[in-house]
Amino acid sequence: MYLPDSTFDVLVVGAGPAGLAAAAALLRHRVHCRIVDRNPYPTPGTRCPNLWRRTLHTLDQIGADTDVLRENSVPMRAKVFTVGDRTVSIPTTPETGSEAGYDGDWPMPLLVSQEIQERALAEHLYRSGCPVERDTTALVTGQDDEYVHVLLRPGGRVDEYVRARYVVAADGEDSGVREQMGVEWSTHEHYDVAWWQIDARVEGLALGPEQEHLYHTPDQHLGIVPLAGGGHRLFTASTRVPPGTEPGPEDVERLAREISGSDLRLRETAGLWSRTPRSGLAARWTKGRVVLLGESARVFPMPVHALNTGIQDAANLAWKLAAELRERTDGSLLRTYETERRAVAKTVIDRGHLVLRLGVTPVPQERIGAGLDARAPRLRTEPEVTYPGSPLSRWASEGSITPGDWVGSARVETALGPETVDRLQGDGRWLVLLPPGADPRLRHSFTGHPLHPRVISDAALDTGGPDDGRVMCGLRGGPRVCLLTPENTPN
Repeated sequence: MYLPDSTFDVLVVGAGPAGLAAAAALLRHRVHCRIVDRNPYPTPGTRCPNLWRRTLHTLDQIGADTDVLRENSVPMRAKVFTVGDRTVSIPTTPETGSEAGYDGDWPMPLLVSQEIQERALAEHLYRSGCPVERDTTALVTGQDDEYVHVLLRPGGRVDEYVRARYVVAADGEDSGVREQMGVEWSTHEHYDVAWWQIDARVEGLALGPEQEHLYHTPDQHLGIVPLAGGGHRLFTASTRVPPGTEPGPEDVERLAREISGSDLRLRETAGLWSRTPRSGLAARWTKGRVVLLGESARVFPMPVHALNTGIQDAANLAWKLAAELRERTDGSLLRTYETERRAVAKTVIDRGHLVLRLGVTPVPQERIGAGLDARAPRLRTEPEVTYPGSPLSRWASEGSITPGDWVGSARVETALGPETVDRLQGDGRWLVLLPPGADPRLRHSFTGHPLHPRVISDAALDTGGPDDGRVMCGLRGGPRVCLLTPENTPN
């Protein structure tokens, strides 16, 4: 027998960045959810500090205290590549592509300890009445057409049977929920590559402020990233290190000296971590009403990608789950989550393998030099977020924006003056922009729609692209309107 408060919309299993972001985004869309995690305490440490601009925008949208992120961060203004006797600095702020044209809120990536990122999200959830329920294991016992049935086992307390309309499994690479659902998991490992990383204060090597420094020598590379408080994250990849070597701080220091050609010294070391780079991909991301998210769905060969992509996965999933819950549809909208984000994951995995091998190439001056000559080395292996293969994109007309492009800070000309997409979508609703001259009856056609979109008449989206920047998308072959999802993307 289920008590009334034991039946709710979504159970999120796992309180890492992806799970926390999913819960926060679901709350923004007014979805009743709970979030549990098997660990009794949050994981401490810097772990992944890189927050790219689209991720920062997403965190801002879903309610994380971005002032805390700014106060505890270092901006990353440039990447400085050293290959042989050549050193080239490349700004991190792109001039073209889907990330160009961001407003002043997030002009560049930030480096923030993951511990602080997660705390900002967890505190937002607590203030919103959805605290992380820790030391709690979730066991999926079955599902039917309406609910997933779950046994929650909190440490030291009485077991609880609950049922949720959906379960979001964000419980990591060794996902218990994925195993319970019998979803196949395939992996690929780089057994010959040793990946080490450590946090430390670096002495004896001149490092520019607010810059990531990358050194490439035959068969290995070194990265040094600034952290708040004056320390740095160091990461190395090498095929010269015997496989399976468990390093100490002195081993990382010795390898960093060798690659950088300097007499650097590491002080106040912490967070030493090593692994064999590998990728993993689930055969499917949904099974009935159970949805995989983050590292339970995929793992990337380069660890830096998991956090940013996971938060963006969560944003994509949340508004679709909210729409499905409101409309009680056949699940077709939710299926586009896997269509869109799995394609992103596969691209990141493929690029991650290529960039990892490039980092340990025996001929770095030959392989990396061309990119330095053009001042265009790949700063990120994550792709720009577009969804050309999604069913949601097939009615879009050609223009200066593509379905999936972020347009949050784009200017919208309205009858009452200029606005931005972000301001018009402050409550997380879908946004419909009707161009000047549109049939007035079109506005009324959205009255009573289960998604409750905000409809703005006499509006034009200005992305600074061709055709005077005025871009309209076709809606299912009908009137030319611009339909913006709560992810701030056009469809």
